[in-house]
Formats: sequence, C-alpha cells, structure tokens
Amino acid sequence: MKVLMIEFFYPENTYTQELGSAMSRYMDVTIACKKHVPLPGGPVHWKGLVYEGYHSRFTAPFLYGLSLLQLAREIRRGHYDVVNIQYMRSPKYEIPFFRAMKKRCGILVNTIHTILPHEASAEDRALHQQLYDLCDLEIVHNTPCKKQVSAEYHVPAEKICVIPHGVYTRGAALPVSEHRAGQTEFLMFGQMRKYKGIDVMLEALSLLPAEARGRVHVTVAGPQYTKIDNTDYEEMARSLGVEDCVSFLRRHIPPEEHPALFAGTDICLFPYKELYGSGALLMAYTYEKPVIVSEDPIFREETDDGRTGLLFAKNDPQALADAMVKALAWDEGEYDRYREHIRLMAKEKYSWDRAARILRDAFEEALRT
Repeated sequence: MKVLMIEFFYPENTYTQELGSAMSRYMDVTIACKKHVPLPGGPVHWKGLVYEGYHSRFTAPFLYGLSLLQLAREIRRGHYDVVNIQYMRSPKYEIPFFRAMKKRCGILVNTIHTILPHEASAEDRALHQQLYDLCDLEIVHNTPCKKQVSAEYHVPAEKICVIPHGVYTRGAALPVSEHRAGQTEFLMFGQMRKYKGIDVMLEALSLLPAEARGRVHVTVAGPQYTKIDNTDYEEMARSLGVEDCVSFLRRHIPPEEHPALFAGTDICLFPYKELYGSGALLMAYTYEKPVIVSEDPIFREETDDGRTGLLFAKNDPQALADAMVKALAWDEGEYDRYREHIRLMAKEKYSWDRAARILRDAFEEALRT
C-alpha cells in the first residue's frame, strides 16, 4: 500500500514524523512537507513540496500556486492508494484542489486534529463541511470527537476512525526529573489562546491560600499571536497580584528546548475552556508529567478517568486552586503512581505502532468499500 501524507507543521511539530515512521513498518510512506527544511532519513520518503510561507504579498501567491502544482504532479505520478491530509494551509483553495485530485488516488483521507478552529467564522464551518463531505475517511484522536463529527457534520460513523494521538518520543533526551518537595513547578505549554484558560489559571493562583501560593510557580510557555488572542496576560497577572508566581515565555519553544523545559516541571496544567484534544497533553506524557485538566469527556478519556492526574470543574478557578492545593500534598508514592500510569498508557493505548496498525486496517477497509 502506497501512502502520501501531506504535512505543513514539520519540523515544529513531529506528529507526522513519529506516526509515519511507525506506519513504514506496514506500508510504503511518503511525507510531503514544507520546502527548505532539513529532511529526516529512515524508511519514510520525505519530499519538500509544501509552500512554507513567510514571503511578501507579491511573491506569496505565485509560490503557493507553484507548490500546489508540484504537489499535483507528485499525486499524479506517485499512483498512491491513500492521500492523507494532515493539515491545510488554506482550506479555501486546497479543498477545490483536493476535489480535483481525488480521482488520482485510491482514497482521500483527512486527519482531524481540530474539528473547527476555535475562533471559527461561518465560512470556516462551511469549508469544513465541504472537506468532511469530500473525504472517504476521517481520522480523529478520541471518541467524543468521533461523536461530534458524526452528529454536527453528518459523517457516517463507519467513515470515522479513532486513532489515539501517540506519546512523543523524539527529543526526550534528558532523564525524567524527580518530584521535589517544597517549591512545585507547574507548566502550561503551547500556543497562548483564549480557549486554553490562562485567565482561569491566573484567577486560581489569586485564590490559593498564602502558604500554598508561596510554594507554587507557573510557567506559561508558547507563542502568542495578537490576531488570535491579544489578551495582556502579564497585566492580568499584575492586576490579580500573582505576578510573583507566574512567568511567561511568549515565543515558540523549539523541540530541542523541550527536554530542559519539562525537566524543570513537576505538573502540567490544562485548564481548557473547550477542546478537541491536546497534543500538549501527550507532550506532558512524553516526560511522564502528571497533569491537572478541565473536566471534559475528551480529557476524561485521555487521562483514563483521571489516572494520570486530577480533573477539576471546567471554567472554575476555585476548583483549579483546590486541585493545585491537593497536588501540593502528593507524596512521592502518589506522584509515582500517576507517572506509572502514564508509562502504561504510553506503552499501550498511546503507542505509535498501535496507531499505525489501526490506521493500516482503516485504510484497507476504506479501499475495499
């Protein structure tokens, strides 16, 4: 079976690299990634075909169109059984492109990392409906997302396959740190956006008892794009009087910096207000960090009903503060029990090999129908 995966976020995100490597044990895999990035070796075929952005408004349309022509040539000449869309740069143009190319491949597959952008417009919703109607198979990472795609976009359940997001392995070069008594380091990792609940976390800090607050420090690490979220979180921290126990790293954290960042972390925070899943949660599992997450069907599934950490009532700063106080009281045995369950999930449920085998079976079934 020949598979072409179309990837925009490599090398900043290694999801497709990890999955493609595992898939290569069972099928012939090619990954079309951005131009002008270092291409990994190994059994996967990598081709720099996708427009990488960052050009002037005069040259960008030409270079973007050229990249689509090159991708079309690859699809025509490659005779792929499966073309798997991982990410789209511009659905407005790429949905018509894939509609035109669909007859050139056995099946067209879409991996849904986000059902709909969190800041979606009515046009976004209409475009996503077109995409879901177009594809022969949809891949989601959890059961609640399967139910939502089926219910809201009228995709038959048999055309949706659940493939749990694997636990990252690349870049985990440093040993896992030990839980320390005294000061506890919390981390919120990933792009800063309103749905992540940074404001909920800051309010929770302001509600901590004085003794507990003296033992807590939170790092918020990730880029903030003002067109998406222009909230001044530093000013919010100052107005709440918690600037002494929170730090902001407002930039992209490259993979080579992840080990040191997580080595200095005890517990990861996910006070999300809404979600479809979280790659950052799986990054926390990479470094065996227990988590505190919002009560949500997706987080309940992805924490195995709280066996990898604590759940708290969504959008409730007091509930988050109470969960943080509870975590401060963990002894080594309790902390290690959460880590042991993370290791178990990484080996079983969130194994890349397991994801690859499920995907192979889903592709074969879709090709038969």
